[in-house]
Parts: sequence; C-alpha cells; structure tokens
Amino acid sequence: MTAPPQRPTKPVLVMSRKRKKRRFPKPYSPIKMKLFNVTDPFGDAPVEERRRVMREVGAKAKARFQEVYPKIGSWFDEFDSLYILAFSVFYFLTAPEGVDKEAIEGKLDFGPYHLELLQAFALSKPTYPYDVLAYVPGSLSLRAGSSLSATEP
Repeated sequence: MTAPPQRPTKPVLVMSRKRKKRRFPKPYSPIKMKLFNVTDPFGDAPVEERRRVMREVGAKAKARFQEVYPKIGSWFDEFDSLYILAFSVFYFLTAPEGVDKEAIEGKLDFGPYHLELLQAFALSKPTYPYDVLAYVPGSLSLRAGSSLSATEP
C-alpha cells in the first residue's frame, strides 16, 4: 500500500500579534457632571444699572465684530470657499465614532454653528474666482457674472 500523494502547502505569512494601541479617547460613556446653582449676577441692582452693563457688553461685542468680520470675509476672497468648508469639517468636526469631545472636554473649540457661519460667508461671496468656469467646444460655457450662453464651434 502506498501513501497518498502530499498536497502542496502554501507559504504561511506569520504576523506579529502585538498591535499598536491607538490613543483615541474611549468611546462614549455617560459623563458624570455636577450641577451648580448660579445666583443672579445683578442681584438687587436697579434696571438702569443693568441696562448700562448690557450696553457696555454690546459696545465691546460690536467693536470686536467690526475687527474680525472683514478678516473672515477675506479668507473667502483668498481661498476657494469649498476648500475652506471641507477643511473645517474634516479637521474640526470629525471625531471617532462614539466619542463626544464636548462631553469629555466640557467645551467645543469649533462647533457646528461655526460651520454654519462659514457657509453663510461662502454663500455671500461669488462662487468662483476665475473668469471661465467650464468650457467644452460646441456646448455651453459659463463665465463669472454672466448667464449660460451657447458658444460657437
């Protein structure tokens, strides 16, 4: 009796079982937060005093707005609005699944409402800074500031 023929074996790739540990925050687990009682900051101050304080806060906010608004608007003149929005979403709003950075850190440096403000800037600016957006010979072309028109072949 002869032995059955041996089947050829495939080479086996041996991989290390050690894996690098990721340094991501742990997935979401209920955050234990303390409740605080905040008293009225004005106390028994008269209405005129409260209005004066609120007007001062409003004046400071208006001055800051006048300083920052043109700077943000210039971003959309210098860079493509789609690039700014995509960059902001990818680098500032994405997080691993199950991780709530606001709950873990207790603050948001860049929230969804910031992205909405950037979208409003993007919509208020021209859509494309270049003269010709698309050109295909014998079809339609679109130039910045004009409507669709048929082109000559």
